[in-house]
Amino acid sequence: MEKLKTNLGFLGNKKDRIYVNIPGIDSDLLTIRVDNYKKAFKYLTDISINGKNQITDSISKSYNQFLAKQNLLYLDYDIQKEKNVRALNFFNNISPLPSRYSIQDKFKNYTIAIIGLGTLGTSLLQYLIQLGIKNFVLIDGDKVEKKNISHQRFYSLVDIGKAKVSVLKEKLPTICENINVVACNKYLSENNLFSKIIDKKLNAVFCAFDNANSDILRDIFDYCHEKNIIPYIAGYKRESVTAQLLSTRSIKSLITESDQYDIIKENSGVGYLGDMAAILLIRLWLQSIVSSADYGWDYLEYNLFSNKQSLVDNNVLNYYKIERNTTSNFFDKYILNPYIDKLYSEYLRTSQNQYKFEISTLLKKFKKKNNFVENTEERQYEKMLDHLTISYKDKIYSIQEFYYKVLAENQVPLKKYKEFYQKLYKVKSNALNVLKEKQKRIAKKYRKSISNSIEEIIDPIVINLNELYFENNKVDFIKYNLNYKYNYKMSLNDQIEKICRLDNFLPGYEMTQHIKYLFDHNFIDISRNNKNSFTILNQRQFDMNTVISFKNDISGLLNMAHEVGLNYFSSFVLDKKIVDNFSSYTRELFSFMNEILILYSSKNWKRKISYRELLEYLYRQISNPYSIDLYEEGIFTSKNTLDWTSILSIRRSITHRLNPNIKFTNFDVTNLNIVTNFGILFSERKLYLYPEMYLIAFFLVQKFLEEPLLYEKFINYLSQSNDLEYNTILNKVYGETVQGAIKKGGKALLSFLRNYGVDNGN
Repeated sequence: MEKLKTNLGFLGNKKDRIYVNIPGIDSDLLTIRVDNYKKAFKYLTDISINGKNQITDSISKSYNQFLAKQNLLYLDYDIQKEKNVRALNFFNNISPLPSRYSIQDKFKNYTIAIIGLGTLGTSLLQYLIQLGIKNFVLIDGDKVEKKNISHQRFYSLVDIGKAKVSVLKEKLPTICENINVVACNKYLSENNLFSKIIDKKLNAVFCAFDNANSDILRDIFDYCHEKNIIPYIAGYKRESVTAQLLSTRSIKSLITESDQYDIIKENSGVGYLGDMAAILLIRLWLQSIVSSADYGWDYLEYNLFSNKQSLVDNNVLNYYKIERNTTSNFFDKYILNPYIDKLYSEYLRTSQNQYKFEISTLLKKFKKKNNFVENTEERQYEKMLDHLTISYKDKIYSIQEFYYKVLAENQVPLKKYKEFYQKLYKVKSNALNVLKEKQKRIAKKYRKSISNSIEEIIDPIVINLNELYFENNKVDFIKYNLNYKYNYKMSLNDQIEKICRLDNFLPGYEMTQHIKYLFDHNFIDISRNNKNSFTILNQRQFDMNTVISFKNDISGLLNMAHEVGLNYFSSFVLDKKIVDNFSSYTRELFSFMNEILILYSSKNWKRKISYRELLEYLYRQISNPYSIDLYEEGIFTSKNTLDWTSILSIRRSITHRLNPNIKFTNFDVTNLNIVTNFGILFSERKLYLYPEMYLIAFFLVQKFLEEPLLYEKFINYLSQSNDLEYNTILNKVYGETVQGAIKKGGKALLSFLRNYGVDNGN
């Protein structure tokens, strides 16, 4: 009997077209144009229900010929064989089989052995039954225990104490008809090998047991190899699940740990880990069942916490040991430097010192300059602060913890703030010595980077922004939270969608395709577990890789837009050596442009950012870093001997310079916060970097929105020019000076804010 392949999914547009997926994994969508839509769709509906229709034989014949030619019709439909409809549909979805029952018929004499009937083995057993397997050899010498019940399939409380294989042999026929089970209540061992107990023809063997022994695994592999059977093995670690074909290589990697170490370990395999490992096993096994599913894989891994997949065993990748066996220049350029880049990326992503240690070891081994030598002065200073503690709400904090975890997120009583101040007072002489040493190192460099003309432009912009930010022109320093908690929450998909929708906001923007490319090629890694966000160029492959530390609020969206923006605009630069040599200013300009496009587009969102949160974000992006720039400039370019009187005088002067109309309270109790600020104490800043580039980016984005053709001109310039310094871009593309762009960017920023405030009722 003929029947429509309804499992493929037919969609009619109620006018003149019907859409359907052609059978196959990577198949296309077929569009069928029809003259009489109602008649055609009714015909499809009729033959999808019972294979019969009410249309004349001649029309029916022509319809059927078309459907059969497109492989959309079952010509051998048999209601008596429709015992497992979902499995039949599944296999006919992924492969254009000659008969609806090809796989089902193949399984009639198909027997699978499962060794180990615990969490993984019982999950695998259930999935195989779902797909139509009827014949099993089940091997396990274990008995059902109470701890098994909640994590392993099929067992219940009444089964406690019974042999697992006996329980399954009894229960499975009550769950699915025609199930045949050969139960082997034995543990495999050197004296009880798989090859000695099997007397039945097998089609596949699945190893689902713990504590793999090399002799047992080799015996299973040798037996399967001799009988031309594919053996599989799976398991789970703390962070990932794996499945692979059993082979001499995989056996070697699996037994290394047990052969080399004494182990104390307890099973932590909850049920869903067994499910996930079983799913990976099923995917590998399908390669032997359906030719279209055979991708040639022999290993699958899924990391539960980083959302990463792998097709290659990490033991294979770790085989590589870096050695110099070529000329020095070739080795440095194509082997050592790219490898160190990779390690450095992992260090930035995880903040784990093991990567920094490996980099230092390699640099020492090959006699290269090591920029990863630990700053002894910084480490000693940190240890000193760790000895200073303060109690708050029945908990003891180090000074650093109290500042960054308590004060940064809470309003504490003035009394407690004064206690914190007294603690800092004890080490202020140590902090002063650190500041003096830094002054010696960087005074000349900072003096060269000072630009009074830039400050004259940025100052009034920041003053205006601060007056908008500080409501009622009053500031209580002990109420200021370093870590502001944004209320506008956004999921990961919401954030990606907002960034992709920039394509609809600026003509010619192609962010959706770029983000898709990043995901398709694993050039982007987004996770809360990432400690930092950054974009880095691999010096050999010349791929831009972006890592994002995910936050589910508006700051997280803008952070994502920031990093993706650098990746996006860099992709237009054809010579990646130019990208590799981008200055910090060019990198930040490209990043901020995409970020600011998000801000402009947010005015069209259904749920808008609150005016307060927008102010909060921009204050922290422009005003806050600018005030620190001026603070460092004042401290480290001074020609006078540093003392606390001059440092506090500089701080007060800058605060009033940028906030002339604002009244401050509790200013003095925060005077020594610099003692905990490792950035000011030990790091080197690029003065004006963030406020300058943010304001220039505002100027550029406003020009794009006013004249979209300028965006095209900008992109063409990126792809054709060898000079991509930000000042050259401003001159060549826009005919503008740096000072002019900053000034106009400031006007654009303040205009944007005031209009946003009016639109939101502020």
